[in-house]
Amino acid sequence: MGMLDRYKKKGGFFQLLQLLETSNAKKQEQFLGLIGAENKVWELALKQKMLDTSKIFSWPSEYLVEIVSRLQVLTLSGALQGESPEYVDRILNTLGPIGKRKILDQMAEIKPNPGEKVACQFRIVSEVRSMIQQGYIKLEKVDESLAIDENIEEKLAHAPVDTSNDLSKSKVHLSEPEKSNSGGLDFSIADRSSREEIEVSRGMAPNALEEEVRLLRKKVNSIMQENLNLKNENQIYKDKLAQIKKIA
Repeated sequence: MGMLDRYKKKGGFFQLLQLLETSNAKKQEQFLGLIGAENKVWELALKQKMLDTSKIFSWPSEYLVEIVSRLQVLTLSGALQGESPEYVDRILNTLGPIGKRKILDQMAEIKPNPGEKVACQFRIVSEVRSMIQQGYIKLEKVDESLAIDENIEEKLAHAPVDTSNDLSKSKVHLSEPEKSNSGGLDFSIADRSSREEIEVSRGMAPNALEEEVRLLRKKVNSIMQENLNLKNENQIYKDKLAQIKKIA
């Protein structure tokens, strides 16, 4: 039984991807080497889909605004520690003056070691993955190559690979899923117009559907913002408690 066999079931690719995303560089290299020895297609696909802070922070500012505003002060401060002023400015310019000053002040106070900085970077990747799963970030719009097909495990079994002299530029090409004859609706490959046609056929007008989705998103945004505020308050109390312990 190969190492990858347990991950070839539905959802297995994503589980393996998350494991890699929260492993340090050395472990990632070792793990990917083992995967590549068993299945080169899976190795290339995982490298292609993996998130890290360098990828995330290279996204357009319209997406960074959504991400940076949801991160805890200590997490972002720790992840940015030691980076170039230009790099830090590009990210913090997505915040308002008060938010930017708060991060810079925190960066001036803390001195995380390499392990702590990596831990902060992992938290950011996990937070962004959560935002993707909840629909706040659409990878198809940010970077289509990072999007994960619902039935990717099945596609990888038949995927061709384009290789070049530079292995980092090799890519896995996933074929489109076969259309089902069962009469079911495949929303994973339907675009907006086709979804609207489906809803119209069910008796729901596109405008009504969009309004319902808008209201649901508004409610979810409100809940997430409230949760974020509670997290920030909790972190403030933790910081104060740590300072009191140091004084004591």
